[in-house]
Amino acid sequence: MFLFLLYFKYFKYSIYLITIKYINEELCTGTMADLDHDVIDLFLYLGEFHGWDALTSTICAILFIEPKEVALTDLAKKTGYSLASCCIKVQQLEKSGLVKKLSKPGSKKVYASMEKDLFAHWMNMIKRAMTYKVGHIKNVLPDIIKRHKNADKRKIKILEGWHKDVVRIEGIFQELIKRMEHD
Repeated sequence: MFLFLLYFKYFKYSIYLITIKYINEELCTGTMADLDHDVIDLFLYLGEFHGWDALTSTICAILFIEPKEVALTDLAKKTGYSLASCCIKVQQLEKSGLVKKLSKPGSKKVYASMEKDLFAHWMNMIKRAMTYKVGHIKNVLPDIIKRHKNADKRKIKILEGWHKDVVRIEGIFQELIKRMEHD
């Protein structure tokens, strides 16, 4: 089993390298400018931190560097991936709030764009985290703790610690939002 996992990991890494090689070769043939190539390389590097695959990183790079929205069909051509693969990745990125999908009047094409203002993007991410994650956990945990007050005390203590941490995180986020709004 260990050898299989090692082989699978190696195989997955090899596919990743082949994908990067293909994208780099495609970019070097003149279909994209050198600037675009460098931005894609940067996003491939940054994408590793987020656990993104090569396609996700490349889509983000293209959408970030393009001044206007990009048709999904053009994303497929630029990346060398199928339209279906690009659509799935854009959907995932849209759910995370990183990318927006839109349509244009009179066109059947679907377009995608990415926020160019990094400051505004971070502000939106923090506000989304406050609303959908931190706020929800903060409100739900006390009820869970109360309903299961007779459960394993060690587990209850873990949940109480989590709640305490979430309240602290909420305070930090609120302070950060205030500072960002005033700068």
